[in-house]
Amino acid sequence: MGLSLSRKKNTPLLFDSSLFKQGNRILRLNYFNLNYNSISKFTLWFLSSNFVYSISRLFQSNFYHKVIRDPIWRPLELSGSGNLILIGYWSFNRYFEEIRGELVAKCTVKEIFFNISYVTFKERILGTEAVAIHIRRGDYVSDREYNSIFGVLPIQYYIDAIEEIRRKVGNPYFFVFSDDPDWVNGYFSIDQAYTLVSDVESLEDYHEFDLMRCCKHQIISNSTFSWWAAYLNDYEHRVIIQPQRWYQSETAQSVYESNEFLFIKGAIRI
Repeated sequence: MGLSLSRKKNTPLLFDSSLFKQGNRILRLNYFNLNYNSISKFTLWFLSSNFVYSISRLFQSNFYHKVIRDPIWRPLELSGSGNLILIGYWSFNRYFEEIRGELVAKCTVKEIFFNISYVTFKERILGTEAVAIHIRRGDYVSDREYNSIFGVLPIQYYIDAIEEIRRKVGNPYFFVFSDDPDWVNGYFSIDQAYTLVSDVESLEDYHEFDLMRCCKHQIISNSTFSWWAAYLNDYEHRVIIQPQRWYQSETAQSVYESNEFLFIKGAIRI
């Protein structure tokens, strides 16, 4: 969203990463071929303060930054001039569809972060009719709130998705990605040979994301990690399967079913 707006307005894009310092997740953008500049939380607070607002009005300047929060379940039309501070997820497709080509080109791992495991897997994936399967568990299982909002996809979803791939793709080979490889090894029983990529300790999450993106086809979970990997897949004849039921929440699910929110054009819903 921010990048798309900065292109339209021809203005700089600055990124506040302070949220990542407070939680369990690590900002990984610097591992990709994306150029961005940072801004401090204090600076953002100051630029959006009543003091700066008053000064901007008095001197008719453009120092003030208006804060816009993502309404989450409905798209927001942003137009006009002025500086903005965007807070939220901004997951509606319309926010970034115009710059998809730029994202496809730049959301690739920088060569300096390549390692032997990554290069070996990438060669295997590019040399076959590779299908990525993503199994999202983690806090979807351990966190009660996340479990009530999203829930974990049943194995039957993956069985049905694999059958759909078999009908549409000749000689597919499956690569499985998961934040819970131990569970996959113990419980993911399907009538299909596959390679569990996430069982390789030398692969980081940004490696796995890029390998998932490099697969010609994807069976994604109800997770934006695999959603973005599939969205950035530029293979002309790709087959993407995503879950019909993304949310347990009825409000969120109704928005998802509108085809505007987290829906990949041409994807098959199962």
